[in-house]
Amino acid sequence: MIRQECFRAVEGRLYHYEDMKRQVASFQNDQWRLRAGQITGMPRGQAVRSDPTAQGALALADPPPEIIRCMRWIQSIEKALERIAQESPLLERLVRAYYLNNESIAVRQRTAHICASLNLERSVFYQYRRRIVQTVYLQAVYDHLLEPE
Repeated sequence: MIRQECFRAVEGRLYHYEDMKRQVASFQNDQWRLRAGQITGMPRGQAVRSDPTAQGALALADPPPEIIRCMRWIQSIEKALERIAQESPLLERLVRAYYLNNESIAVRQRTAHICASLNLERSVFYQYRRRIVQTVYLQAVYDHLLEPE
């Protein structure tokens, strides 16, 4: 059993999984692009020489701590999702419908919509939700992203 604060933190990571993937992809795309050296205003021949490809490669090799954290959480969530998919196709559909694919529907309406579409009782839905978050939590503990309680 995990504490409520930890439950909400892990669930927040699940809600923002796609955002984290977009943030990492944006960082990588920025670094893969060849960037020209900055204009320094110095006379020709005395400007700072730079290799934009090397700068991008160095940035990809040693990304900022926030990007590293996002990458580790993405890997951890993907491992947990693989485990959930092997365990039960219903749970996988629930994860995709509730956390990953329904940004346009409000959370309270999302629950009613998913319960109706998957033919679930609300109490069963909440049990499955807790099980999904606990699976992600255990994977995060195993990957040293969280401290065990």
